[in-house]
Amino acid sequence: MKNYIPVLFCLLICTFSITSFAEEAKSPTTAADVVMQVEKDLSSSIERLAQKLEKVVETTAPVVWKSLVKQQIIMGASSLGMYGVFFVMLIVLIKWWKYIIKSIQTTTDTHLNVEDSMFPQITINSVLSVVLLFCFIGMFVNIGQSVAMVINPEYYAIQELVKMVK
Repeated sequence: MKNYIPVLFCLLICTFSITSFAEEAKSPTTAADVVMQVEKDLSSSIERLAQKLEKVVETTAPVVWKSLVKQQIIMGASSLGMYGVFFVMLIVLIKWWKYIIKSIQTTTDTHLNVEDSMFPQITINSVLSVVLLFCFIGMFVNIGQSVAMVINPEYYAIQELVKMVK
């Protein structure tokens, strides 16, 4: 049954092409005539479609290219901005750690048990510090590509086009 599906599909195409694309009213006499007529009709249809696509591509290609280049610049700049925010947050958390350590040292000098009351702050700060530290490490891995996207967006636009074609 699987072997007959392509044959049935070809016969369906042949029937459709004969009824809708026939230039002449003569009816084919043999299967070879039907196949040749279908090939002729399909090739002319494909040629017309290719000409229409060529016109569309000629008018839209410059616009698409400009937008792809702008998109690469925006992606690079936004990732650099995100890395900057992570860096500032990491600095703020480091300052916060220094403040907590100083407050713990001053309270231990006065023999107050502040460590229990500061436990939630220390826990939250620890989790945020670890998360931001990993983000900061990831930043150094990808910062070169982000800078390159801003400096040379055409290269990354070409890569994007290749991905779109695939």
